[in-house]
Amino acid sequence: YELIARKDEQLHHLLASILPMYEEGMAYYEARNWEKAADRFSSILRLMPDDGPSKLYLRRSQEFALSPPPLDWDGVYQMQSK
Repeated sequence: YELIARKDEQLHHLLASILPMYEEGMAYYEARNWEKAADRFSSILRLMPDDGPSKLYLRRSQEFALSPPPLDWDGVYQMQSK
């Protein structure tokens, strides 16, 4: 989870427009649809190039497209190094 705004503040219009894209990207990621997930995260990064979570999930989606996790994968990412 990432703090995006205080509860009593209005979201910046760009961030508000990106949230549905991010949610869609995560849904594709969790459904193992790596290509569509990568597409959504790439779209976000065109609008917000420094968005850390989108960079992370874009990279993971690309990695999983090349080497998918096991069929019984529960969504947990196993880090290979610290």
